Amino acid sequence: MKIFLMVAVLRNKLWAYPWALVVLGLFLVYQVYAFVIHPTFGMGYLSVLDAVIIWLVWREWHTQTAKKSVPKQTASEA
Repeated sequence: MKIFLMVAVLRNKLWAYPWALVVLGLFLVYQVYAFVIHPTFGMGYLSVLDAVIIWLVWREWHTQTAKKSVPKQTASEA
């Protein structure tokens, strides 16, 4: 599921961004739970990495939506 959504995000499909945030968020919740139950360096590292990826996806989503909402100028308007 993560790979499918990341491919869609890389292709700038706007519908994929919120879904990617939800899926990554669910993975992060599970990872934090697993880290609390049995803390390991690897699980902590993966949790931090997923949190950074969530932030990057969120930032890129807002950048892409801002680009889509700005009307394009035609040659006669410039």
